[in-house]
Amino acid sequence: MIAAVTLCTPILLIIMSVASILDMDGNSVIARLLGENKNREVRGTVNYIFLGTPFLILSNGLVHLFRSLGFMKESTIGLALGNTINIIFDFVFIV
Repeated sequence: MIAAVTLCTPILLIIMSVASILDMDGNSVIARLLGENKNREVRGTVNYIFLGTPFLILSNGLVHLFRSLGFMKESTIGLALGNTINIIFDFVFIV
């Protein structure tokens, strides 16, 4: 059972990372642009959103990697720091 979880976790993390980007941040920006009939800008915005995808995948993957190696404190600090930076960037780029 542990081998199955180990094999499936990276795939799950990739799916969750892409879904998180489109759900959390990108969704509100894209909806606002579509409401203003700025279809050309939507295409550009989606490209910028997907540029951040590798960083989110790395973030999620490294947190679990550090936890599996016994670095619970470091992974928790990294997760909290990443979420704080995300909140700040949300305010800067969306508001």
